[in-house]
Amino acid sequence: MTVMPDHLVIYAMEGAESAPGTGLHPAAETAVEPLVRAVESEITRHRQTAARRPA
Repeated sequence: MTVMPDHLVIYAMEGAESAPGTGLHPAAETAVEPLVRAVESEITRHRQTAARRPA
């Protein structure tokens, strides 16, 4: 049985520039690590909540 979350969390970054190129804009590069930590934290929180629910 799959446990679905009670709510949906969406994380996003708005692009400042859409010109072709390689690498990330410095502002995006700065935002990536905190964004990854926030997503990891949400996944951990969801797993802990799901583990406490009755089967």
